[in-house]
Amino acid sequence: MKNPKPTAGDLYVIPGGDRFAIGKIIYVSQYFKNVILVRLFSTTCNAIEESELPSPLSESSLIYTGTGAIKSGGWRHFGKQELLSFETEMTKRIIGGDIWLGDTCLGPASNEDLSQFNQMRVKGFLLVAKAVSKLHSKITASAP
Repeated sequence: MKNPKPTAGDLYVIPGGDRFAIGKIIYVSQYFKNVILVRLFSTTCNAIEESELPSPLSESSLIYTGTGAIKSGGWRHFGKQELLSFETEMTKRIIGGDIWLGDTCLGPASNEDLSQFNQMRVKGFLLVAKAVSKLHSKITASAP
């Protein structure tokens, strides 16, 4: 089943090998066609049914990718979470020597900007799945 068009705040269950992680869409570009920024939460689970809504303060990493896995239904829509102001700031990055926030070019990047912010590198869905497969599994308590 295909998912609706991604919007900021959408949560998706992202498969990676034998585990799943939750990714939150932080940014959907209108300027760079089909490019999104996913906040990939670090805790994984072994089954989609075990997925839990992450805390906005949870450990995570940022990955720019395309919308193909969402459009094809490869990532399952899991819910929506309000986009917080500090998450909007996560879109600040370097593109071609300029600093960008979302779809807005803020001008040439300073040397400080170049050392502080990452380059926007868009990864394919297979690299996103590989990143999920390297994350830690959720720790579950077992009964004695």
